[in-house]
Amino acid sequence: MRYDLRALARARGIRRKGIALRPIEPTAVLAGDLDAIARDIIAAAETEIRESLLPVYEPRPSITRDDAANGIANALAGVGSAIGRLIISIGPRVRRWALKVEEWHRPKFAAGVKAGTGADVVAFLNAEDAQDQVRASAEWAASLIQGLTDDLRKQVESLTWAAYAAQTPRAELAKQLMERIGVGRTRAEFIARDQTTKLSANLDRLRQNEAGIAEYQWRHSGKAHPRPEHVARNNKIFRWDSPPAGGHPGTEPNCGCRALSYVNLDD
Repeated sequence: MRYDLRALARARGIRRKGIALRPIEPTAVLAGDLDAIARDIIAAAETEIRESLLPVYEPRPSITRDDAANGIANALAGVGSAIGRLIISIGPRVRRWALKVEEWHRPKFAAGVKAGTGADVVAFLNAEDAQDQVRASAEWAASLIQGLTDDLRKQVESLTWAAYAAQTPRAELAKQLMERIGVGRTRAEFIARDQTTKLSANLDRLRQNEAGIAEYQWRHSGKAHPRPEHVARNNKIFRWDSPPAGGHPGTEPNCGCRALSYVNLDD
């Protein structure tokens, strides 16, 4: 605990039983920054498929099958190289994204505290305290993006060789490959949204622990297809040291629930 928010609130004459501070909602822009990292790699793979792989793919070649297969193998290597060149940049780019999320979150937390209690806690907050969380989140997100792009490369190779063996027409292979590209983009969007929510939720917990806040109020996301148990927890108070089944808000995949800082002034 870096400071005691309860004491600061009491010093300002607040006599309510407890204060639930406003939620910090991660923005689509932040998620979009992470999504763009994966989409750049997917776009490079798509370009190689359209410009290099599909032009040399011919299920019934006029040249020998060995020469045709060699051409496809070389084109597939080009797809892999395009992905590989950009994978090198994943780590630094994702770390910049995580730092940006922390930089965005810090003043949001301070503003929420100011609005709810009148206390100015800006001086107590700094980026260094969040570095471990930022690094862990960046490593996690980078590994998910690399896994996504590795899977895409393998799927492109598998689909292409299966199509060649079955003498599948080029147009049909193109359709199959573009469908896989689309799946990759959808998966990238999910990863970006989920990882942004998770990092924001983890920063919620970090900042609340720094303030000596032991409890939070569960705020349901209001999504169209919610987990029933999360709906049932809406507005209820939980403790950080006693997580409910499935974990705190934002822990489970695609969970958009928030943990509102709850300043308990009742004891």
